[in-house]
Amino acid sequence: VPSITKGDPTRLKQILMNLVSNALKFTEQGHILISVSLKSQDDQDLILFNIEDTGTGISEKNQKKLFQSYAQAEGSTTRKFGGTGLGLNISKKLTQMMGGSIGVKSELEKGSKFWFTLPVLAQDLGSEQSESYRLSKDIKKHNCQIALFSSEIFFIDQLQSQLCQYNLQAKHVSNFSELEELSARCKEDNIKLYLFVYLILPTDKDLIQLEEKLTAGSVTKWFLFASPVELLSNSKLTQLTPYYSDRPTSGLQFLRHCHYLIFDRPIGANDIDGSRSQSIYSHLNVLVAEDNRVNQIVARKMLKNLQIDCVIAEDGDKAYTEWQSKLGTEAQYDLILMDCMMPNVDGYEATKMIRCHEQENNLSATPIVALTAHVLQENMEMCLKTGMNEVLNKPFDKKSLVSALERFCAVSIAQSSKTI
Repeated sequence: VPSITKGDPTRLKQILMNLVSNALKFTEQGHILISVSLKSQDDQDLILFNIEDTGTGISEKNQKKLFQSYAQAEGSTTRKFGGTGLGLNISKKLTQMMGGSIGVKSELEKGSKFWFTLPVLAQDLGSEQSESYRLSKDIKKHNCQIALFSSEIFFIDQLQSQLCQYNLQAKHVSNFSELEELSARCKEDNIKLYLFVYLILPTDKDLIQLEEKLTAGSVTKWFLFASPVELLSNSKLTQLTPYYSDRPTSGLQFLRHCHYLIFDRPIGANDIDGSRSQSIYSHLNVLVAEDNRVNQIVARKMLKNLQIDCVIAEDGDKAYTEWQSKLGTEAQYDLILMDCMMPNVDGYEATKMIRCHEQENNLSATPIVALTAHVLQENMEMCLKTGMNEVLNKPFDKKSLVSALERFCAVSIAQSSKTI
């Protein structure tokens, strides 16, 4: 499989999220395996994605209607698991829009394998290859030992395989005894040891033991890999080391982490705020309407990095009440980030309620930015028709958030800039 290819990452992510979430939903025990491979069909190279599970499986009769709108395998599915039955239909449309195909192989009570293909489109690898060459060259010249501390064998194997492409090696240590031995050898040979740690759902006891061992040993510096949810919800993780991130998804991403750890210079860092002080956003009042706990944490953290203290509303009704309560006060909201799919009152209905109140009372319109995982044009058009000003696709990044703030809160930000 090529390391890089042209395509639409947002649509690809949507398809994978739909298929993987279905696999998780219907697999109570066993495993879920995601694989990517290259195949040729009719003189065309295709990337084949497989999502295989050991879940409930689907009967041959129900497989025929799976990719239809609002279709679910069993009538009891909605009652037990929820969902609209649109995920697979959307995945099919997105796959076809990108020139691919999608299908399923399944047997009742034995599991399912959903697959889809996308054409391989040529991509200029010049910048990618030049960056990886430069990074690996710098790391090799430093004459150091890179080590990976984790019991997650699949992750280690994948990472070591990717590093081989750059003629780099990382020593795997699976326990503290092996780490102590490696640390002693590096000290004896006068070689600096840089350690990357990946722990799955570590307990407080694990973290205390890790800190004690690393403090007592001769590790030069260490980097922690943890999921965004763990990093945001457990402050102890980010207090252990200044070097931390979500686990890398490619060899190049890991090279960047290595370079950052060794030389204290982040590579490819995108300072989206440029020379502008983030304090210009600190006076803004932002309301986030979002029911998902993880998404709440991510949005709050992202806004906090911009020195914005937001208010969270868990459904559309609470968002409307909160927005209305601040009208005419100093805390009146400058922007609302509105999730489209929420319980009780969804984002569409809440937006209509807000716009109706504004019209009836001759009020200026509060900017509302939709947050949605649906990327089809009709979904975006629906957001705009209900009165939302713009659409941010989940998962959105800091750059997109700042761009929305700059557009819809420009006057307020400009006034704040003059006082700084």
